[in-house]
Amino acid sequence: MDHIVAARSDHEAVTEWEKLKILGEGSYGTVSLAVLTAPEEAKGELIAVKTSKPHGLDSLQKEETILDSFFGCKEILRCIWSLFTMENGRFVYNLLMEFAPCGSLGDLIRKKPLSESQVRVYSRMLLKGLSLVHRFGVVHCDLKPDNILLFPSGEENDVDYQLKIADFGLSRTKDEVFDADFWKIKFRGSPFYMSPESVMGRIETPLDIWSLGCMVIEMMTGFPAWNH
Repeated sequence: MDHIVAARSDHEAVTEWEKLKILGEGSYGTVSLAVLTAPEEAKGELIAVKTSKPHGLDSLQKEETILDSFFGCKEILRCIWSLFTMENGRFVYNLLMEFAPCGSLGDLIRKKPLSESQVRVYSRMLLKGLSLVHRFGVVHCDLKPDNILLFPSGEENDVDYQLKIADFGLSRTKDEVFDADFWKIKFRGSPFYMSPESVMGRIETPLDIWSLGCMVIEMMTGFPAWNH
């Protein structure tokens, strides 16, 4: 796939990466698995690159700002850096993020329901991450198993993975002016995980708690909470 060469003013070394395959595609960007080919000290490292679609620039830049606020929180995906590149004759915005080698919580659930002890530990991880997100005045708006990424657990506990919250492209920040009529028309999220209030235009932190509750049910049963 594409070999990308780029540089940022705050990085002395030129950064180069080669896209290997597409991991997923959303409304505002495409996420690809890539391998760094420069600088030399990072050569061979796998990363995830989220590249903006023509109308997705603002969303990715907002997502970067949000992720930077949570830098160092192990329950939230880490953004390495960002930069513009030229692809197919147009400028695109790229977020370079840590790559989740173990897939998503959705992948894990689809294999089989989780044990009660696993659900307890994973729910605690997600609550710790959400606590920080909400403390900064951010509502994620699209919490679901496919937006929770899995990393190898470096701790001795009952689970194999460290969960990290990802994909803040639909999030609402405290700086956004709240307009109920606007949110009624352009509500954010996935129907299986949206609270009744959010569908009616109330985009507040309880939305994420509702979504988490739906995920807890899905982790234990293997099916979405509103599957029937």
